[in-house]
Amino acid sequence: MKRAGMRWGSVIGGTLLTLVLLVALAAGVQYYLDLPTDPEPEKEYAMAADFTVQTSDGGSFTLSQQRGKAVLVEFMWTGCSACETQLTALKNIHADYQDREFELFALSVSTSDSAQDLEDYKFDHEASWLHGLHQSQPVNDYGVQGTPTLALVDQEGHLVKKWSGVRSEDELRAAIEELM
Repeated sequence: MKRAGMRWGSVIGGTLLTLVLLVALAAGVQYYLDLPTDPEPEKEYAMAADFTVQTSDGGSFTLSQQRGKAVLVEFMWTGCSACETQLTALKNIHADYQDREFELFALSVSTSDSAQDLEDYKFDHEASWLHGLHQSQPVNDYGVQGTPTLALVDQEGHLVKKWSGVRSEDELRAAIEELM
């Protein structure tokens, strides 16, 4: 009988201790939730790696010469089916932002894409923005490991976002709008 009483005493004591700890935890959580929040600090972004590449139309494109514009760089290649999937969003974005301080630029990651291949691709897919010929430096600098890879650069030349794989038009627009 004495043992049963001690057992119940231990159970009741343990239960009370658990309840006290839960109440203290709940009070701590409530205190944390009630703390005033400071405004989010300005994010600091690294400068985007500059590059100059030959474009499929015979010209050149230099990222740093686009300062004052938001720039979306698409790393792609003409045989990439995922890149074709991404095209619908890019065409809509290009149409809506081409008259604003925005530049869309596609850069082939394939050494086999010739200027003519890129021009044919642009024509076949109605992709009227500039397309650049492969150069290893920007592909390496941006850590491109698959296509499409997209990099968003702000008006001051900072890399603010990088995506790998197909992204929705809404996701891309939201990121661009934050810069406009």
